[in-house]
Amino acid sequence: MANYINQTILSESYAHIDVVELSPTDKHNFEVEIKAYQAPRARRMLGVDIEPVVRTEDGSLKVYLTVYGSLSNALGDFSDFREALQLLYTSSKMVAEACNLESLFLANASKKQLIRSEARTGVVKATKDLYDQLYYLNETSDRFSHKNLNAMADDLSKKTTQLNKNLTEPQDRQLVWANLLPMYKRLPTVAHKLQLNPDDSFTKSMKGIFEEMLDNVKKFEKEAAKFINA
Repeated sequence: MANYINQTILSESYAHIDVVELSPTDKHNFEVEIKAYQAPRARRMLGVDIEPVVRTEDGSLKVYLTVYGSLSNALGDFSDFREALQLLYTSSKMVAEACNLESLFLANASKKQLIRSEARTGVVKATKDLYDQLYYLNETSDRFSHKNLNAMADDLSKKTTQLNKNLTEPQDRQLVWANLLPMYKRLPTVAHKLQLNPDDSFTKSMKGIFEEMLDNVKKFEKEAAKFINA
């Protein structure tokens, strides 16, 4: 699939269709038609300020459809970040799946000729997954063994760093970290629930890991805000 370029990936679809090799003219016409299908639907579901991109490969038809844009613009005005994120995730998935179906239709191919398809939601899913993991950890941490909680904290730390890299737009970084910051602030408190004794070595270790994550997120948010206001 496509790499992150200047903007954030909001939606991706990939379809590998076993068809007779297209002539250069057929291939050009296919790309024009699928983009004409993709663009208005992506703009309707993901916001007007997006950039649809189409790429095909020869042989068995491989269609790559990517939508770049700003996460903050796609989310729009919202009163509840989690609800807005869930709605955008559903919209992103819908666009990707619809484009895969249209690719099959335009290729005049049957479902049996679809070798493989993917409907990805880019940074939308990554942000949603991180929010869900934070919520789950904050609400259910007392049910985990030390080993499982340590593994989850390590995974959360890696996902936090990776998401910051994938959020290529400063306004997107500022928006995401500002809305997730309250969730991170609860994590050191979560550590105290693990043991009755606050001096327990594991409790201290987890509290240190959570506080380090919190400091990183604060830094991410401040750096983005500073860039925006420069």
